[in-house]
Amino acid sequence: MDEEKVLELARPQLALVPLGYSVSLLLWDPHGPGTQLPFQSVVWQVIDTVFQELEALGDDTQSLQTVSLVQVSTHDKAWDLLRPDGRALQVMDVAPLGLMVEEATELAVPDARAAISAYARGLGAIPALFQGECREPGAVCLPWIVERLLEGNSLTFLLLCVSLPDTSREEILGALGLAERVKGVAKTISATLWDPEEELAVRRREIRGLRMELLAGSGLPEQRAAVTQLQRALRELQWDTERWQREVTALGLSLEAALREREAAEWELEALLHSHHQEMQACRQHLLQVLRDQQRLADEQREALERRQRALLQEVLRDAVELAEHNQHLRDARRAGTANATTQSP
Repeated sequence: MDEEKVLELARPQLALVPLGYSVSLLLWDPHGPGTQLPFQSVVWQVIDTVFQELEALGDDTQSLQTVSLVQVSTHDKAWDLLRPDGRALQVMDVAPLGLMVEEATELAVPDARAAISAYARGLGAIPALFQGECREPGAVCLPWIVERLLEGNSLTFLLLCVSLPDTSREEILGALGLAERVKGVAKTISATLWDPEEELAVRRREIRGLRMELLAGSGLPEQRAAVTQLQRALRELQWDTERWQREVTALGLSLEAALREREAAEWELEALLHSHHQEMQACRQHLLQVLRDQQRLADEQREALERRQRALLQEVLRDAVELAEHNQHLRDARRAGTANATTQSP
């Protein structure tokens, strides 16, 4: 089975992600852990498909798209691919969001290509995670994560890649047992419509209820239980509040950076247009000046040529008049000479 077939099977579930549903895509190959998975490119295609589904919604409102990319290893820690040089993080089950990674970095991305590029950079920056250098013996977090994904509020797509000649009997039996368990799971899936303000209001109501129970309780064990619940609720509320504040701060910083970049681009474009207009105006003035200079030079040359031609014509006329007078004088002299000769002859 190739990557295109896997994506074709999982696409109906991925189409529900923009609608608020959680989707768990589980791929297992006993001979290809980590970055050597034959279906590693499926992760890239899944990211691209999710962004395509978001674009297909056709919502004209502006939104900020963020991604968190974590790699869960076989021990009880998760590693932030957007900050691979940081410490290992803890995987938690937080209602109503489900599985989350504590203090995972969020990155604002414009499209799927940026998300895929960040994912590839993160994998390449933590090779020790896939070489077994970060393993902790005796810690088993992966079964608990798989159990939450199979039984939690998420659409689960499980693909087991088993090659009979290369897979042991225990691995085949384990894969078949997992497949049977998945088939037997019956659960109701609903969209996670999570509103932070509403969640805060619910937690506050729970705290007020616990306080009332604490004040109204007459027995010491009940009071201790109520105090414990109240402390737990307060800790969860404080953690949620701090996390939301961090998220709001990060989103605000990302939005401010995007606005500054847009303003800088607008100023740069305006300056470029102004410079272009100035250059065009200067070029137009230069061309007009050149045309005027050429016209003036042509007029001066034409006037000089006309003056020269008139002068030449006057000289020619003067020479013709002088020549005619000279010829007339010659004729008159010839006639006078002829008349004298006639008079002197007997």
